[in-house]
Amino acid sequence: MGNICSFSISCDALFSHCADFTARKAAHINDLKDNILTLQTELQKLLETRNDVLRRVIIAEQRHMRRTDQVQGWLSRVQTVELEVAELISDNAQEIEKLCLG
Repeated sequence: MGNICSFSISCDALFSHCADFTARKAAHINDLKDNILTLQTELQKLLETRNDVLRRVIIAEQRHMRRTDQVQGWLSRVQTVELEVAELISDNAQEIEKLCLG
């Protein structure tokens, strides 16, 4: 009879562990979705800033001024980030599906 009781406790502990794991996984998936939305918002802000800087650069170049290396480097880094974020966002749905199925 003692074996049955300890088995019951083990099952309860196992169920509790599984429930905790499922809750953490659901929270992780939800956090991933939230993080992707935040990433999209921040990318949009960055692109708006880039567009403002590009307008200023174009005006300056029309006045026969040259881009500084710092400005050109920043614009290049923005382009790299834009491509990386686009790739992350396109892979987002697949990653969430993997997490749900896994």
